[in-house]
Amino acid sequence: MSAQARKKRDFYYLHVVIVLILMFGFRFLPEFGQMTQQGMEVFGVFLGGLYGWITIGLLWPSIIGMIALGTTSAISLNQLFINGFGSQFVIMTAVLLLIAAFIAQVDLSGVIANWLLSRRIVQGKPWGIILFFLLAVYFISLVTTSLVAIVLCMPLYQAVVDKAHIPPYHKLNSVFLCGMALAVSMADVALPFKAQILVLIGTATSMGLNLNLAQFVAAALPATIFIVVLYVIICKFVMRVDAAFLKNIDLAGIGKKATKKQVVSLICILCLLIALLLPNLLPKTFFLTVLLNGWGYGGIAFLILAIMMVIRIDGEPLVRINKLSKDFSWDVYILCAYFIPTASLLVSDITGVKPTITALFQPLLQALSSPYIFLAVIVILTVLLTNFFNNLVTCTLSISLMSILAESLPGLNIYSALVLVTIASSFSMATPAASPVNAYVFSKSEYLKFKTHLLHSSLCCIVLTIVSVIIFPFVFGLIF
Repeated sequence: MSAQARKKRDFYYLHVVIVLILMFGFRFLPEFGQMTQQGMEVFGVFLGGLYGWITIGLLWPSIIGMIALGTTSAISLNQLFINGFGSQFVIMTAVLLLIAAFIAQVDLSGVIANWLLSRRIVQGKPWGIILFFLLAVYFISLVTTSLVAIVLCMPLYQAVVDKAHIPPYHKLNSVFLCGMALAVSMADVALPFKAQILVLIGTATSMGLNLNLAQFVAAALPATIFIVVLYVIICKFVMRVDAAFLKNIDLAGIGKKATKKQVVSLICILCLLIALLLPNLLPKTFFLTVLLNGWGYGGIAFLILAIMMVIRIDGEPLVRINKLSKDFSWDVYILCAYFIPTASLLVSDITGVKPTITALFQPLLQALSSPYIFLAVIVILTVLLTNFFNNLVTCTLSISLMSILAESLPGLNIYSALVLVTIASSFSMATPAASPVNAYVFSKSEYLKFKTHLLHSSLCCIVLTIVSVIIFPFVFGLIF
């Protein structure tokens, strides 16, 4: 074993020890603030899980976190399993993750790329090609995961480079690659079957907030598309990158035509989205609304999955559950089952965590003078954190903090704030440490110079953050 491998192993076990100390040892510290003994126990488990997510990964800290939470006096392990795995939300999460695994296996990337890049409107228009290429990346990520999407789209980008003869280290490479990292991250926070949104909905629900899915989609989907469009505008008019290489290339045929199975799959995805949104769109007394609300999101998702299983394409079922296991996000599923009860306990009166954290932040709340300025600070901190830590972890931390402090900010539209903070947690494009996607992009040294790309991505991240803080609180306020 090399010295570097030994060092990595030793640090791994050090992180494991710290997680265990926080989860099982923090409870023995003297109580502070308004925390009860139960609060010390729960808060220690929360801190240990958070540290473990950052340093180790999502799965093991969530599993050991459930065990640690079950040893507290706040909740028994049996009740934790009932509240976690037995909750309507976690059932919905499991079914939606199965459907997400199916979508990933259908491979819609070539179909989406072919349709968008063959549009006449972009032919001969360099920045039109860039925009539609990044929108293709966005929609590919929408129907798969960000890391899978960036890997699938890299050959498409390389085909563009070859067709346009874009030289290595030209700034246009940074435009494409930084834009791809941004596009896949934005798609991760656009629809309610993506992992970060499942965590957002579950955390908000556990903390007593009822996030309307229809309103969420009405805010997040166009906002994330707008951010991709805005990025292209920044590159053209602010960064003033020369895109003349793309003027005379023809990208028709860069993808592939849809098969019958892919068409049916797209229809099923659309039906799933509509079914999840219908209870929030129809009149409350309408019979279909009453029926769907009775089923809950979990029941609706199960129904769509059952329909997809019974559909036959060329004699084969559209969905085979046993084939989805390798693409099922077990880490997200276990994280939700662990964190939903944890989040509920963090705001429970029996723990005293909520008033303690509120008291700690009270001087800051008073110093910032308005809910809007406080929100701007939280968004900026979220963007900074997400460029060094896991997006999902940053999102979980930020929305937990916002939910806890909501009552202390009477002028703040909490639902608008939650959506904005969630989007900000995916501005992970400035550094290679931001996410596996960005690490993959920064590794393309045959196209990029590290310092040049770091400067480009950081400047674009700053501009996007500023514009988002200025525009979105008011736009989202019209929706929520």
